[in-house]
Amino acid sequence: MKTIVLSREEDKILWNPQFMDFVSYYGFIPKLCLPGRKETKGKVERPYSYVKTSFFAGETFNGFPDLNEKARNWLDNVANVRIHATTGAVPFNRLKEENLHPLREEDYLLEQSESRKSSKDCYISFEGNRYSIPYLYSCRDLTVKLKGDDLRIFYGDQLIATHRLSYQKGQMITDPAHFYGIPKPAYPTGIKATREMFLAHFPKANPFIDGLVLSKYGNARYHMLQILSLLEDYPRELVESAVEKATLYGAFGCSAIRNICCQGVIPGPGRKEIELVQKTPLVSESVEKRALSYYSELEG
Repeated sequence: MKTIVLSREEDKILWNPQFMDFVSYYGFIPKLCLPGRKETKGKVERPYSYVKTSFFAGETFNGFPDLNEKARNWLDNVANVRIHATTGAVPFNRLKEENLHPLREEDYLLEQSESRKSSKDCYISFEGNRYSIPYLYSCRDLTVKLKGDDLRIFYGDQLIATHRLSYQKGQMITDPAHFYGIPKPAYPTGIKATREMFLAHFPKANPFIDGLVLSKYGNARYHMLQILSLLEDYPRELVESAVEKATLYGAFGCSAIRNICCQGVIPGPGRKEIELVQKTPLVSESVEKRALSYYSELEG
């Protein structure tokens, strides 16, 4: 079986590493039977028939605790006190001569290993859920190892993330520390002074500036200067409100701020109320209605 042996050439045996880890955990030495020789397996399989006929036949069990209790009683009073037909010895006495090591109390946990590629949003998919990884390892080939409920993620031999396995589906398991240190957008040359001036007038405008830099980059300084120039025509409170609204809707640019200000003019100190004057209609006299035949005659 490939779960035991990966390849075999005469005496050269390539064991399955996972099986050898199991062997090391319980401390025994595996020995292979020769392929196609059933005679070498008989003594290993024969006891199952004995257990079936001597212990299980006619017995009923109310769960595993009841089965274990009855099995212990059968071992101590039937199986291990009889004279073995092959060895001619009592199993209890023969077991003492074996000097066997006791089994470990903890169960062996099988480690599952799979390859995954992380997405650009810093997550990997595993068994119906998404688990975060440090942002530096996005879009990389990673190895996921599951042992018990512990999910470990490796980049090569380097452990980069650990999570608790989720048994629900469609979950996003996130470690906030994986996103710390993501670089913020760099500001182009010459923008620093303008940015400080902009924040002096609009202290809460950092999100707007970040969006402006991402969308306009080299022209961000020009847009900030144009918005600052609106303070000559509009109250600071109105321009600041326009900046907040533009940030909310992702409208990064001086034209968006200007339009919002035009739509919501608030008279500042010392300003007079703006009077709305009705414009004169373009046509003040009535228009004579004519039949379509009149225009047909003009074409002729």
